[in-house]
Amino acid sequence: IYIILMIALLAAMIFIRRIIILKMRCRRFNSGTVSDRIKNIYHYSEQLLAILKLKNENRNYTEFSKKVEQHIGRDYFPIGDFDKFMDIALSSGFSRETPVAEDIKFCNDFVNTLAENIYKKSGLLRKIWLKIGNVII
Repeated sequence: IYIILMIALLAAMIFIRRIIILKMRCRRFNSGTVSDRIKNIYHYSEQLLAILKLKNENRNYTEFSKKVEQHIGRDYFPIGDFDKFMDIALSSGFSRETPVAEDIKFCNDFVNTLAENIYKKSGLLRKIWLKIGNVII
């Protein structure tokens, strides 16, 4: 009985953790200033790209954008979408003009598409890890 109870408690803790993380991510994507929302979406995209072993180590965003488009464009998102996503993120962080609602929608749609395709192209164990262990997707 104790073993079954411990397994049920562990499963409940994992489930509750997942719900909390997903709600926090949703809140970060949908509240706050426009720049903060896009910054949070970009941070999530970095986590997703890290799963595919793509990291912006030298902080050259233009080169990184080309690298991502070249390596996973077409397979995980339409060609040109990451370039547009990066342009919106950079202008949001470094420009004086505020992104519009369509920009936030595009960024949100982009990371959702990327996340869905990473999940679809993953094996069973990785899918479990992405959903339960990492709570990336």
